Amino acid sequence: YKVRADYLGAQFWSDVFQFQDAVVTIPRGVAQIVATKSGSPVVGAAVYLFSGAGSYLGLTAVTSAEGKAEFLIPNRSYKFRVDEGGAQHWSAITAITEGQINVIQVNWD
Repeated sequence: YKVRADYLGAQFWSDVFQFQDAVVTIPRGVAQIVATKSGSPVVGAAVYLFSGAGSYLGLTAVTSAEGKAEFLIPNRSYKFRVDEGGAQHWSAITAITEGQINVIQVNWD
């Protein structure tokens, strides 16, 4: 048998098994979004997680006093939207690397 886990729009499979417990491993990394405006951190902004193709994945974070928000997510390509003051600002599409803090800058003036 094999088992599948569906998580954030992706499918992850176990190895083939018979008469034993199965494990599905989801390789993940940290996406650290850093929002700045005129060189200063943007505090309290909502950050939304989207697939690289543009589908909203249902996760939101809020930027800290340093303008940072983090997501622990599978190794895939994503983009992020930061909402502040009625405006929406998008990151570039970014591939997340397992076991690393992947810094994504979202700057605007």
